[in-house]
Amino acid sequence: MNGHGTRYGLIDTLRGAALLSMIFYHMAWDMVNLFGADWEWYTSVYARLWQQSICISFIFISGFCILMGKNSMKRGLIVLLCGIAISLFTNIFMPENSIYFGVLVCIGSCMLITCPIKKYILKINCYVGACISFILFVLFKKVGNGYVLNIRLPRFLYKGAVMAYAGFPENLYMGVDYFPLIPWFFLFAAGIFTYIAFEKRELLKYTLKGIKPLSFAGRHTLVVYMLHQPIIYCILSLIYR
Repeated sequence: MNGHGTRYGLIDTLRGAALLSMIFYHMAWDMVNLFGADWEWYTSVYARLWQQSICISFIFISGFCILMGKNSMKRGLIVLLCGIAISLFTNIFMPENSIYFGVLVCIGSCMLITCPIKKYILKINCYVGACISFILFVLFKKVGNGYVLNIRLPRFLYKGAVMAYAGFPENLYMGVDYFPLIPWFFLFAAGIFTYIAFEKRELLKYTLKGIKPLSFAGRHTLVVYMLHQPIIYCILSLIYR
């Protein structure tokens, strides 16, 4: 939704589709890790690509939408606090599967970072900004493993929680739900510049219509995100008891 109250149904539909894909992915995760399903494919590269496609969609769309509405700082803070709540819950009740810097912490942080620099972002050529952001995202995609391309980064960067939050985890692996600022802020920025390009070329009018059930889910992504795992767990517990 933009500042004038216009709802872009296609954007909500794409977000709703990513949300539905995430629900199925987490259902599979629960069945494998909590209920003992023996699915070899879940540890394959295809499952990893599935998981990455979901998070790439969420982060890019979040960047695309950040300039549409008002109260970006408030929305970013709410998303960040929800992410922190998930981290606290998993650390207390599921310590073997703790989430430290999950996708909501990443998105909320990116939103908060964007707010004070928004006026400077708008001065950058949107096409140049989008290209550079995509290149930086790809270039730094493996920074959490200690490398940029094939260049090994110095180990002193990989110390402490702050550096892990930035993208330099000390143990070089934080799990599949680890989404630090580097490289994911670059993807978020690519979404911002893509939105500016759409607005500049008057392409947003083609995104007004969507698929209603998915659009509805996309409009309530945060609520569904916070509730879906407890609901899935309860359903699977009834099935497997």
